[in-house]
Amino acid sequence: MSCPNVKECLCPNTGCANHGKCCACVLNHRNGGSLPLCLRSLDGKGSGK
Repeated sequence: MSCPNVKECLCPNTGCANHGKCCACVLNHRNGGSLPLCLRSLDGKGSGK
């Protein structure tokens, strides 16, 4: 899968193995039934700092 990141990663979890790899991060969270930190403020349930 080709997924170029065109913007700087906004996730505060810089220690994550998927930090800066948006497609891998979203896929990982999708498979786990959750949202990445960078999207949590959009669902009204998380802080999304």
